[in-house]
Amino acid sequence: MVFLPIFFFLACQPTGPKWEERHFYHWKMNWSWGEAETQGMQALGSKTIYLHLADLDWVPGQKGIFPIANLQLPKDFSPPAVWEEVRPVVFITNRSFLQQNKPGQLEVLARELANYLRAYEEKLPPRLAFKELQIDCDWSLKTKASYFMFLKLLKKELGPNLRLSVTLRLHQVKYQQKTGIPPADRAVLMFYNMGALRDWETDNSILDLELAQSYLENFSTYPLPMDLALPIFHWGACFRNGELLYLLNKKTEADFLATGLAHEKLGPRRYKVLAEGFFGGHFLYAGDQIRFEACSLDELEQSLQALRPIWPKMQDSQLLFYELQSVYLEQLSAERLRSIY
Repeated sequence: MVFLPIFFFLACQPTGPKWEERHFYHWKMNWSWGEAETQGMQALGSKTIYLHLADLDWVPGQKGIFPIANLQLPKDFSPPAVWEEVRPVVFITNRSFLQQNKPGQLEVLARELANYLRAYEEKLPPRLAFKELQIDCDWSLKTKASYFMFLKLLKKELGPNLRLSVTLRLHQVKYQQKTGIPPADRAVLMFYNMGALRDWETDNSILDLELAQSYLENFSTYPLPMDLALPIFHWGACFRNGELLYLLNKKTEADFLATGLAHEKLGPRRYKVLAEGFFGGHFLYAGDQIRFEACSLDELEQSLQALRPIWPKMQDSQLLFYELQSVYLEQLSAERLRSIY
């Protein structure tokens, strides 16, 4: 796949988005914030944080949808001064809407989530009162009806002064006639996690531009305003006997080599462990294989150029980066991120 230089055919290409608003996702459940995070937001001129509050999932033993992870804020929590707006994000598993799909159940879920949101809002000063809630759910054809009904009920519970946004994957835009349009005010295109993570032969499941370009259709007819989220995270995918075992979050190829564990290099960013040992909080056995995945600045810039066909859809869009952590900013500094747009 050859990507055209930025200047090539400039006159006949759509004008690029201005990206006047650039923000980060904060996804950690255990609260921590340091100078690196503050400087990262300041370097991008960002004053808004997308704050991950909870993960909701179907809990079989309790026969309901419940939080399985919550953002734990300390009792003496004081929001960083750089924050001028907080947009809470709640992740809900797709299977939740397979199991809980009756109108009465969804109405209860919408009401409980709205109350949950208000309880969190009380922990913040009035200046940070929520103006938007984002729901992150990779819905399917089987869950479309129940998920969309939930969104309608949730929007009613939230009231007219709180916007509702949702996350989108590429296939949900290309095949919008089948997957449907969620009843929300805005959408964010998650331009990452697009490859086959569980397949050892996959080069980089986080970002696959050749695959992505095959999905860049029907954006002009998509009715919701759309923002764009790009990846700045990295991990290692650990395989055993050909099957994905777990992810080594926040770990890089350099981290692995620094351990001194005996290994065989199988190819670019791929290793076979030759001796037992600990890495990334896990015990590795001889024979385990690791594929390290990340996105370079060049790849992020190529992503924006690959998205040229849909630039007209994103003229007034916000650019988001997933996710804000000091360890990721060490690899891709915010100052350098500014160079890609």
